[in-house]
Amino acid sequence: TQVYRAPNYVAARIDRHRAMLRPGTPLAAILHCYDRSQSALLKAGSAADPAAFQPDGPLMRANAFMALAHNASGLLWWWWGYGGGSNGYFTVANAPEAWASLQETVARIHELEPVLTADGEIVMRVLTPAEGVEVHVWEKRLDDRVVTIAVNRDEQAVEASWEPATPPADGRSRVLWEEREVAMTGAELRDAFEPRGVHVYEW
Repeated sequence: TQVYRAPNYVAARIDRHRAMLRPGTPLAAILHCYDRSQSALLKAGSAADPAAFQPDGPLMRANAFMALAHNASGLLWWWWGYGGGSNGYFTVANAPEAWASLQETVARIHELEPVLTADGEIVMRVLTPAEGVEVHVWEKRLDDRVVTIAVNRDEQAVEASWEPATPPADGRSRVLWEEREVAMTGAELRDAFEPRGVHVYEW
């Protein structure tokens, strides 16, 4: 399913399209990595600015992890276009900073692939820590660990707390790729999220 734009659209459209399918049908997410506005400039003969490329790295990361939080069976990006620009599209191939960020996002998802493809019990919930703000939380319990993906849907920084379905026995969770831990507060896990921030927890 084509889920361009922003994380709220990714979440809503995946859920809506899944409801149209038979239960258990794989549903991959086609995300975007070309700049609509600057592509129009290129087609009109104007110059584009790689530093102003949109979607930027944080937005592409939030979109990808939002798709995973809604159980996408695969991720594809349109239009990468190696050496792009010749076809009139200003793509991530033309924006070095955004390209490096997307590479990092894909590498991290690849690290998670054994978790994403393994059998396990999944619990998904949507938190509303502030008016108009949502944090989407995907928790998967495997035989040897629990992994949680949490995505701030919106452009507002926020703190969110939730009670894990399977809490860590020692009350602490490692935050992957961030070199820190989060301690439980009572029965809840609580963390701060940047605008469209993503955290992945493991215990």
